[in-house]
Amino acid sequence: MPTVYLFDGTQSGTADGSYSDPYDLSNVSSADTAAQVGGTVIFKDGNYTMNANLTLGSVDNVNYQGESKNGVTITSSVQGGSGYQLQLGAGNFKSFTVSNLKFVDTGGSTGKSGVLVRTESNQRITIKECTFLNLFANFHCVFGRSNPSTNYSGTGLESTLTVQNCVIELADAGSATAGDNPRLHRLRDTATASGIFTGNTIYQKGTTAHLFKTVSTQHTIKNNIFVADTSTGICNNNLNNLPQTESNNLFYNWSDSVLVADSSKNRLVADPVFVDSTNSDYRLRPSSPCIGAGTAS
Repeated sequence: MPTVYLFDGTQSGTADGSYSDPYDLSNVSSADTAAQVGGTVIFKDGNYTMNANLTLGSVDNVNYQGESKNGVTITSSVQGGSGYQLQLGAGNFKSFTVSNLKFVDTGGSTGKSGVLVRTESNQRITIKECTFLNLFANFHCVFGRSNPSTNYSGTGLESTLTVQNCVIELADAGSATAGDNPRLHRLRDTATASGIFTGNTIYQKGTTAHLFKTVSTQHTIKNNIFVADTSTGICNNNLNNLPQTESNNLFYNWSDSVLVADSSKNRLVADPVFVDSTNSDYRLRPSSPCIGAGTAS
């Protein structure tokens, strides 16, 4: 399958998608077309600035990845009432993968900024080894639509969504603290829908809302760290909606009464001991109780 390249800058030649003459970020649709179904779009290492909303996934089954781990940072100040800064998935695609990208939201706190993973039925979506910082995404959750009665296909929000080994930093929830607006994920109850969250660090800054509104019995949450920077966080607005498969997670500063240490689930409630959460450094110090507490199964 073809491999094509993107970079942040002005096209210097014919922009054929080669490493020496890549497409620029504003022409990602051409990169999708050149990659074809099953192809790969590689973001060359560097610092990217988004001046307009960016959509990945206009062609089915394309793999998007950074050239190297921690080598690509995409910063956006785009903000608006009808769009998102970064939308993953569009149209009637079936699957895609995103890996090794860092996205920083500087757009403010009033509009639909941040990241939306647009999910439809019969898909396999994988997001791994990515970092998302300062996400506002006001009134909507990051993964899937917040309103279960308003979905794209009419048959469910996703078939299989996997979020693995990512850092997700959520900004102050603002108006999203009330009603039916989970900050992180909404999974529609369908026969085939499943959401799999493994090995992620989720950090909520400031005022928060519930993270999940889970109405499927096929949700899996394992080996994650969930931290709120105040003691007023809510992990789930309905205790009966906690994931059916939950194990080896750590929760800290969440007020939900269900979130107590539970040896049957290997659940920890403790300070994860980050290096410097104030400056978004979520690496673990050697004294962290998370070290060695995960499971490979």
